[in-house]
Amino acid sequence: MTHTPPVVLVTAVGTAAGTWAPLLPALRARSRVIAYDRPGLGMRPPAPGPTLASSVADLAALLDSAGPGPYVLVGHSWGGLLVQVLARQQPERVAGLVLLDPAHEEFRPPLVRAADAVSGALLVLRRAPGARTVRAEYRLATRHASELLRLRAARALPDVPVTVLSASRGLPRRLRTGWTRLQAGIAVGPASGTPWCPAPGTTSTRTGPRRSRGPSWP
Repeated sequence: MTHTPPVVLVTAVGTAAGTWAPLLPALRARSRVIAYDRPGLGMRPPAPGPTLASSVADLAALLDSAGPGPYVLVGHSWGGLLVQVLARQQPERVAGLVLLDPAHEEFRPPLVRAADAVSGALLVLRRAPGARTVRAEYRLATRHASELLRLRAARALPDVPVTVLSASRGLPRRLRTGWTRLQAGIAVGPASGTPWCPAPGTTSTRTGPRRSRGPSWP
């Protein structure tokens, strides 16, 4: 009988685990699924100012408590960047990666930075739950850009199946094209030596850059 690795779902900036709810029934029919909140989001109390290291350590601690791996890590936006960092630092814990419109440290145009700053400030003014955590997370990709670039250059992703889905809407075409180009680089990766192949998508997303190596699961 084929073993299906457990799946861990990692959300975007300022997003609680409940956003995965529509996907859970289908995923649970195939594997064990874990959706969790980072400190300060959902039901978890806040922790002192999140950093890249503390966010990755929090994910690693979750895997420690969840039992034997390795895991398929599914990350959306900022969560997609976090799971890549963990995969580079602890490759033995990763059976596969699914990256949903993943953030990239090189994609921080002024328009996006300004929108993030305004969104974070409005949440604080409205006293929205987790607002300060959201605002802090918005700043992390910019603050740690050089560290992320060094890590990406120094360590390839592990030799596991990797799928990247790129959104087709939500940004001006020029910005979307630039972001998708960076995501294509994630999918191909320095070790794979294979091109990415766009496939037909839905009205909101399309299967963009893809790298698939190693075993697949039913």
